[in-house]
Amino acid sequence: MRASVILPSRVRVVRGRARGANLVYRAWTAPGGLGPGSPGEPSAVKKNALLLLVNLVVTVATALVILRWFSPTERPLDLQVVQLDEKVPPFYEAVFANDGRVKNDPLTMTRMPRFVPENVEYGGPFDALGFRNRMVPIVADVVAIGDSQTVGRNATLDWSWPALLAERLPVKQPLIYNMASGGWGPVQYLYMAEKALAFRPRVLVVAFYTGNDAFDAVKVAYNLDAWKSLRALPEKPADPPRDWPPKPGDLWQVSVGEHETVLTPRARLVANDRGLPSTIEGYRIMAEVARRIAALAAADGVKVVFTIIPTKELVYAARLRRDGVQETPDYAKLVADETANVHELARALREISGATFVDLVKPLQQAALDDVPIYPPNQNGHPVGPGYAAIAEALAPVVDHMLPEPPANGLVRVAATGQDVEFYGLVLDGTLWRFPDGASAQQSGWTLDAAVPLSRRDVAFLADRGIVPEPDPSLFGPEAAAARNDPAS
Repeated sequence: MRASVILPSRVRVVRGRARGANLVYRAWTAPGGLGPGSPGEPSAVKKNALLLLVNLVVTVATALVILRWFSPTERPLDLQVVQLDEKVPPFYEAVFANDGRVKNDPLTMTRMPRFVPENVEYGGPFDALGFRNRMVPIVADVVAIGDSQTVGRNATLDWSWPALLAERLPVKQPLIYNMASGGWGPVQYLYMAEKALAFRPRVLVVAFYTGNDAFDAVKVAYNLDAWKSLRALPEKPADPPRDWPPKPGDLWQVSVGEHETVLTPRARLVANDRGLPSTIEGYRIMAEVARRIAALAAADGVKVVFTIIPTKELVYAARLRRDGVQETPDYAKLVADETANVHELARALREISGATFVDLVKPLQQAALDDVPIYPPNQNGHPVGPGYAAIAEALAPVVDHMLPEPPANGLVRVAATGQDVEFYGLVLDGTLWRFPDGASAQQSGWTLDAAVPLSRRDVAFLADRGIVPEPDPSLFGPEAAAARNDPAS
């Protein structure tokens, strides 16, 4: 096909060939107006321009494909450009944000403040994650999960039950990390159990609280769609009567031996009245949360201990009855309903495969019978130091049985992982020396068959001393290790 293109005056005729077309450029000498061509000339111009455009696009596309084919699949990091994504906030901005106590978290609703030093705010310290610890560890032996009863309200940090539990295990000296938060309930415990696995714990201890956990479970599961899988009802059950803070007429002051305290039975019925659908659904969610936590832990090889912290009112029930104190109707109903709720939940927890349940009702009631000052003299339902000590005493033998002995002085064989090879090492007083190879260990006087097999997790708390510089039985041999074990040496 031949097409005529109108060109300015004095342009010479050039013949060119394009893919799929023969183009002839002819000179035109008439100034202004259409030249001597036919009325179809403008249409021919458009066709020519379109053909040129298509030819250009095909050429550029072909060049880009060739460049992409022969270029590296990934650009060097120093040539990559990272655009700011508003959906993914900068990491350190979120980590160091001075956001105080959060009350609108989409998964936990509320969270304690962060970076609160000890003695600056009552109830501190609070670490970088908003939990009541002096530091955030890399690895923890035990992680405690719960609400303000586990945070240790009414006591200093060292008198919280997680801290007292660590004190009662002096041989194994576990690092116990407290991941509890005031205002949380069972749904938040489930969420934290998943996050707690990042610390590679040996044991999770999850403490439910009968004072408000059933109410909190319904509130979070039915108000946040992120947790709708926990729902069993088509609609949220009606909220129970709101009786907190308790009215003056609902406060019941009692004498317990040499101590006095204030009970709030009507307020605690909010989460325990077995005539309310919200109570039944709340305790069902608590049991389901426990099953899911146990499954998460089992998949990671972590052991789980469940326990139930009762209300102050139930703790004093045996003591008041022994002393012949006349019960109010609200108190009698609370004790009966809460006892039934505890029995049913405890049975469900005991039936969970691989989990262990520790009863706290009996030891706390016994402490009350023994005239131990478990609670403050006011209406506050959190224990004081001796009360938290009773909780730690009940948990200590169970947790102790689940924890391995710390590595003893001597030769060890640390297993390989996906990234690291197996190696022989020497444990000396909480430190770890690495032999360059098995031959070096033998030259230091060791028999390789005597090496104790350990995992990387087993040596996570040992201070790394590096590579043994040269074989030396006097420093790195069996006699050196034995001397460390002999107190008289």
